[in-house]
Amino acid sequence: MREDAGVLDTCELFCSKEVSEFFCSLEMNGGDRFREETIRQRVTLALPNADREFPEAVFKLLTVLSDKLAEEVLQRSIRNALDAQSTKVTLDNLYRIFPHLMLDFSL
Repeated sequence: MREDAGVLDTCELFCSKEVSEFFCSLEMNGGDRFREETIRQRVTLALPNADREFPEAVFKLLTVLSDKLAEEVLQRSIRNALDAQSTKVTLDNLYRIFPHLMLDFSL
């Protein structure tokens, strides 16, 4: 995989249609990165006063973390598919990595 390959570029190479659609549904900017406005809207849905309570840097940080998490999910899913000797990442591969991913990021 190219070092500069974005999430959706990687999806085109390795993923089933369903998995590609999942990553497309994340509203990523240019197909590779989350838009800060998308993150801001999602946080504001959960915390209506977020725009007033959080500094701008918080949304920038959440955007970067969301990008990294999406990349990690895709990389682990690809690894899971390869371990199963598959040439395409399917939704099953995504489902298999989520429990471990949640444990890795739990506090």
